[in-house]
Amino acid sequence: MILPALTEISNLYTPDINMMTSHLIGFRKTHLYLFLFAFIFPVFYVLISIMFKKERTQVIKQRKSLIKAGTGANNKNSPDLSVIAILRSIGGLSNLRDVKRQGSTVFLHINDIAFINMPTLNTLTNKKISYDRIKRVLSCDFGDNAAFFQKRLQLLNANEFFMTEQEVPLTPAFAIKPMPHVKPL
Repeated sequence: MILPALTEISNLYTPDINMMTSHLIGFRKTHLYLFLFAFIFPVFYVLISIMFKKERTQVIKQRKSLIKAGTGANNKNSPDLSVIAILRSIGGLSNLRDVKRQGSTVFLHINDIAFINMPTLNTLTNKKISYDRIKRVLSCDFGDNAAFFQKRLQLLNANEFFMTEQEVPLTPAFAIKPMPHVKPL
């Protein structure tokens, strides 16, 4: 004996939904605020945070490079320390070709801009540094110490302090002979 089903398939699920009254994006006032906070606000938040992050990382890089540079030498410290700090910030003597001065501005003719640490060099000058890419010249305003810096940098660049001998003498040639106590095989 087969028992009849208590319910039919058509009675299992018949939702009473009117699809005409629902909207995906409605332009009611409440829907507009939800759309604004759900889609537009996060996009603007991400864009602004990216801009601030870039600016913040640039500031952090400048601070790290200043810390890496060592001494916080400036024109108020010993002028000799300032000359050493200038040399460190331009990448050493090997990056310096020539030094010229006009008034309080010192023109540093350099070989490669990639070796220059601009944030450190900016702390040593009175005004912003300008760079001529064609002639590869940095113009730095050092104020009252410009004549001293120019003289010291020219002397260092001429190697008058470092090169006492032009050539290092070589040792005499060593004669290689067979050792008397070793018997040939």
